Amino acid sequence: MLSKDILIEEYLKEIENGTAAVFAGAGFSIGSGYVNWKKLLASAAKELGITITDNTNLVDVAQYYVNTFGSRNGLSETISNEFQGQRPNENHEILASMPIRSYWTTNYDDLIEQALNDVQKRYDLKVDDKGLAISRKQCTTIVYKMHGNITSTADCVLTRDDFEDYPNTHKAFLNALGYDMANKCFLFLGLSMDDPNLHYIFGRVRQVFKQNQRRHFYITQKVQKKEGETDDDFAERVTIQNLFVDDLKRYNIQTVLVDDYSEITKILQTIRSQFLRHYIFISGAAADYGKFCETDTKKFIRELSADIISSGRRIVTGYGLGIGNDVISGAISQLNKEGKPIDGNLVIYPFPQGGSDITKMWNDYRKEMISKCGVSIFLLGNKKDKAGSIVLSYGMKTEYDIAKDSNNFLIPVGATGYMSKELWESHMKDISTDPQYDAFISDFKALGDDSLSLDRLKDAILNILTHL
Repeated sequence: MLSKDILIEEYLKEIENGTAAVFAGAGFSIGSGYVNWKKLLASAAKELGITITDNTNLVDVAQYYVNTFGSRNGLSETISNEFQGQRPNENHEILASMPIRSYWTTNYDDLIEQALNDVQKRYDLKVDDKGLAISRKQCTTIVYKMHGNITSTADCVLTRDDFEDYPNTHKAFLNALGYDMANKCFLFLGLSMDDPNLHYIFGRVRQVFKQNQRRHFYITQKVQKKEGETDDDFAERVTIQNLFVDDLKRYNIQTVLVDDYSEITKILQTIRSQFLRHYIFISGAAADYGKFCETDTKKFIRELSADIISSGRRIVTGYGLGIGNDVISGAISQLNKEGKPIDGNLVIYPFPQGGSDITKMWNDYRKEMISKCGVSIFLLGNKKDKAGSIVLSYGMKTEYDIAKDSNNFLIPVGATGYMSKELWESHMKDISTDPQYDAFISDFKALGDDSLSLDRLKDAILNILTHL
């Protein structure tokens, strides 16, 4: 079995490379309140006079219903009634917040689309072969609905006839899935993996690429002992699951077994947290440079920005007063040196000016900016008031609070003075008894020592980032 740590590490690399894909099954929507296939077909089974058990082939139940009543209208109505009104769950939200470009699903619901809309991602929806030839412009994501969509339940893939005809009715769809499996790394979630269309594709990809197939990942729950089940029967089910997991390796699908489905959320949370920690928000404002002279402080900011880029991380900045130019100059200088593009490695959010409610606008803007990051660094933090006096920047305090609420890793550099000093003092109280900071507590202490050189402060920041 694959360990969770390896899955997180490897899938994170795929996200960074832009080659991550997701395949979501019915189990992925249950957390939002939707039914599984067994409950979906319960009324149909009742009309047929049969009882659905763990061993019942549900595709057969749907086919028997059509055979018996000569119509699938009742099934279509059931789908329409059951898959409405729910909202995406945390798993949908986590995935939508990351740059995953391909979503494949056998689900009829629109939870993936809702989650993408919530984070304002423009997506291209593919439901049938004809739709594959039509491209929606300026889309960062494609959602493939293999078995149809809630908007057209009469065309949903449900019966044995539908599955048997699928290679003919959805030939281009299967080719598209095969192409994606050959070029992307899939994370399979909420699936039993017994879909015949999936195995058809798995087999085709295996035949073409043999020992050179892309690696994919599958998370599923370990079989659980049922009430009243004998030890021998449970042991047999464990053996069957292990054999099935081993068989998936033929398609280079590596499986992570979890004790409870809630662990999937924790895995996804960890992936997102580690991904976001590649994005560093630099907050700061300076009308005065305090103990350190302006020339030295600006040089420090440029070098810090360059070193962050050099470490493979990205920078997000709100173009703060007195430091924004140097953040950008240091980052761009290093990007040019390494031959890396600015786009994607340096994200600039110049604050909008004017408007009827500028305070709310700036607050929303800060939330949007900081939500893209996993680490926030705070420098200086002062401005001139209307009388020309130097005062603390409470905009930085707002950014600190937003970053804290967003679970950012916070790095206030108190030695630079002003608001960052107050934030450092507060932060040290928060982390003094937290064991996760033990590895770099000495560096955090150094960040509040204004007797140290700017080079030493920069080293302390970079050491903390390295530990992360």
